[in-house]
Amino acid sequence: MLTVTDLPDPTPGPGQIAIDVTHAAVGLIDVYIRQGLFKDAPGLPQPPYVPGLEVAGTVRALGEGVTGFTVGEKVVSLSAHGAGGYASVYVSDKARVVSTQDYDIDPALAVAVVPNALMAHIALTRAISMSAGESVLIHGALGGLAAAFPGIARQLGAYRVVGTVRFEPHNRGPHRPHPMSGP
Repeated sequence: MLTVTDLPDPTPGPGQIAIDVTHAAVGLIDVYIRQGLFKDAPGLPQPPYVPGLEVAGTVRALGEGVTGFTVGEKVVSLSAHGAGGYASVYVSDKARVVSTQDYDIDPALAVAVVPNALMAHIALTRAISMSAGESVLIHGALGGLAAAFPGIARQLGAYRVVGTVRFEPHNRGPHRPHPMSGP
């Protein structure tokens, strides 16, 4: 159960950025953690904690040694430890903050899209080391995270990007035909 609680505003330490949160995403992992599916799992937050992995907002304050950002700049961030995003002020390591200031992107869209794009980029460049000119097959290409892969693969120089999707809804039994099927 979520409970609204007043906590002191955090301040950024060296190499960190404090963000005034305007938008926080509710990802599937947030739901799973709150349901207790990862109770006592090492590395994942345990109650009581402030949930939330992805945030969008504006830079509130810069920690010692942080350059390249300014107070008031629009940014998005992805939590390194799986918590804190539902707070009104979130502190992140500089390496996990991306500026959206010079882009005409709605913060609600940015908080949903940018972290998935980041994960797609990491998967394609570090997990599989995709090279320009290769073909990429993406299963479930219309899913939340997978939807970011085609665009990132193209930006990385993929020759061909093929995606699979499931047409039939998951919970439709044989007694309920799909609305697009014929008589």
